[in-house]
Amino acid sequence: MPQASAPAEPAKPSGGGLEARSQRTVLGMPQAAAPPAQPPGAVPAADVVGARPGPNDSLQVPGLAPRRRSGSRGVLLVLGALFALLMLAGMAGMGWWWWQGRSAGIEVALQRDEDGTSIRIRVPGAPDGTKVRLRGHEAPVRQERATLPLPDDLHAGDNELFVEVVRPEGTTRRQRVVLTLRFHIAADTSTLGKWPPRLTVVVTAPKDTKVWLDDRPVRVGGKGRAEVALPVQPRAPEGPDTTHEHAVRYRVELPGGEERTGVLRTKLPVASLVLDRPGAGLVTDASDVTVAGTVAEDSLVRFDDRPVTVREGRFETRWSLEGGATGEDGARRHVAVLVVAAADRWPRRQSLEVLRVDDLSSYARRLARRAERLDYEDLRSEPEVHRGKRVAVEGYAYNVQQVVGGGRGAVQMLARPCRNETRCPLWVTVPTGTRARTGETLLVVGRAAGMQPFRTREGRQMTVPKVEAIVVAPSAATGPGDRHRRHRRNRRHR
Repeated sequence: MPQASAPAEPAKPSGGGLEARSQRTVLGMPQAAAPPAQPPGAVPAADVVGARPGPNDSLQVPGLAPRRRSGSRGVLLVLGALFALLMLAGMAGMGWWWWQGRSAGIEVALQRDEDGTSIRIRVPGAPDGTKVRLRGHEAPVRQERATLPLPDDLHAGDNELFVEVVRPEGTTRRQRVVLTLRFHIAADTSTLGKWPPRLTVVVTAPKDTKVWLDDRPVRVGGKGRAEVALPVQPRAPEGPDTTHEHAVRYRVELPGGEERTGVLRTKLPVASLVLDRPGAGLVTDASDVTVAGTVAEDSLVRFDDRPVTVREGRFETRWSLEGGATGEDGARRHVAVLVVAAADRWPRRQSLEVLRVDDLSSYARRLARRAERLDYEDLRSEPEVHRGKRVAVEGYAYNVQQVVGGGRGAVQMLARPCRNETRCPLWVTVPTGTRARTGETLLVVGRAAGMQPFRTREGRQMTVPKVEAIVVAPSAATGPGDRHRRHRRNRRHR
C-alpha cells in the first residue's frame, strides 16, 4: 500500500540556506491521507520547503535521491552512429572492390613463342608496378599484360585457376578465371637429367584424339593424357653459343574431325662443363692420363660409355692409353667421348683426343726439324709477323703451373740461345697433363702466339713472347737445374 509523505513544515534557517525535511514515513505515526489525484498529463509540484526552485536548482522526487543529469547517453549515441558509418563504409568498399574485380574482367589465354607455351594474363586498368601470381609464380604487369609459366596439371576442357593481383600500394585481390584447353602439347625437360637422357612430350587432349609426333602415332588414354619419351642427341657446342633448340612436329585430329598442325620448340642451355685435363692435343708417353673437370652438382657424367662419380660438382677418372694403331708420325691416336646430362639442360658431348708416343724426346726432335728457323729475338721484335708459325724453342723451366684455365697450363722458361741479353724469358702454354717440372731443360715445339703480359714476384709488369705448345719434352741439353742435380749426385758418390 503506498505510503503518504508527512506534511511539510517550515525549516529553520542555517547559514542562510534551506534544509528539506525528510519525506520518509515515521514508524508508529499515523499515515496522512493520500494527496489529491493529478489530472492526466500534469506534472506534480516540487515538494520543497521554503523556496521555489530556480532554473539551475535540482528537483527532488518524493521517495528518491536527488537526480543528476549526465551526458553518457549522448556519447553512446555518437559512438554508435560512428560505428554504423564505419560499417557502411567498409561494406561499400568491399562491394566496390568486388564490383571492380567483376568489371575488370581478367583475361587469360595461351601464348606460344620460341621459349615454349605460357599463359598470357591481361588486367584492364592495372598500372605498371602491379604484379600477378599463379601457382607459386609471380610476374610484373606492363601495359596491363603479364606472362606466367603454364601449370603442369592442366587437362583438356575447362581449368579453374585463381589469379592474385597485387597492386603497387600492396592491396591484393584474388579472382577466379577459367582457361579452356581443346588440346595441349608441352615438353617435360626434367627427364633430360636421367640416363639415357630423354625429352618427354606431354599430350593433353580429349579421349579418342589422334596425335602424331614427327609422324609417329601417339595414343591418348582415357584420362586424356599421353607421355612420349623421345631420344635426344648430345650437342657439342662451338663458339659462344651454349643453347640448343629442338623442334618436334605434331599433328592433332580432334574427335569432331578438326585437324591442327604445328611445331613444339624447346630452347635450352647446354649442360655446363669445364674440362681441366687432359688438354686439347696432349702428346704423352704415359700409359694412362687423368680426365677431370667441373660440372653442375646434379649432373650425370659418362666417359667412354662408363659412369663417372660426381662429388660436389667435381669428377675425375683414369683413361687407359693401351693399344691403338700407330700412325705415320709414330704416334698412336686415342679418342674418347665425354657426355654430361642434367635436368632442364640439353646434354653436352665432348670428344677427347690424346697422342701416345714411345719416346717423347725423339718425337719432339722430329717435329722440331719441320719448324721455322726463328729464335727468341725474332719472336720478341716482330711478334705479329710470326704469329701462327711453328717454332721450336729450348730453355730452362723456372716456373711450372699445371692448370691456368681452359684446359691449359703454363711454363715460364729462359730461352737459349739468348743474343744480346743475359736472360730471355718466354711464356709457354701447354695442354694440361703435360709432364714438365721446374728446374728441367725442355724442348718446346708449338706455334708463336704474340706477346704475353704478366707480373713478376717483385711486382714488375713485363711482356714476353708467347708460344702455344704442341709437345713439350725433356731436352738433351744441360741447364742450370741439370747441373745442380748432377752436382748433388756426384757428392753422394764421393
